[in-house]
Amino acid sequence: GHKSREWRSADGQIIHLSEVQYELLRSGEQNLPRVLVMHCQLRPARKEQTGLNNDILIPENNFAAIGDGLISEFDPVLTLSGHIHMNLLDKISNTFAVAVSSTAETPFECKVVEILPEKFSMQTVSLAPELAFTPQYREENRYVQGSEAIRHFETVL
Repeated sequence: GHKSREWRSADGQIIHLSEVQYELLRSGEQNLPRVLVMHCQLRPARKEQTGLNNDILIPENNFAAIGDGLISEFDPVLTLSGHIHMNLLDKISNTFAVAVSSTAETPFECKVVEILPEKFSMQTVSLAPELAFTPQYREENRYVQGSEAIRHFETVL
């Protein structure tokens, strides 16, 4: 049977794919655009975005290097991650590495991704107008939303 347990920070987090997952990625049509979804972001929140003195939320446990290896081998058009609950965008080789804000807390947003044969686009959509309450927002944390270039983009494939 399935035994559930609570995650403890002392357990750490390790990026990994099972052999079956690697086999699935390596099989099938190799010319179709790929999207990799993972929990932890691949890059830190840059001080240029946050306005703080240093980069913050630096990926732990070699996540960046392992993610870079996945990008190198599988050449996805996009990696999507959560973990830090803020919008980030980095370009790693040909891959857009996106971290997303939360759908379940302020700013209550989601991403809409469209991959067509000739183009790829991502839009950030606010869910706040649909809420039955008015969310409270701390202005000093507005950097989690990112610039318009991070929130909406389109590129030719």
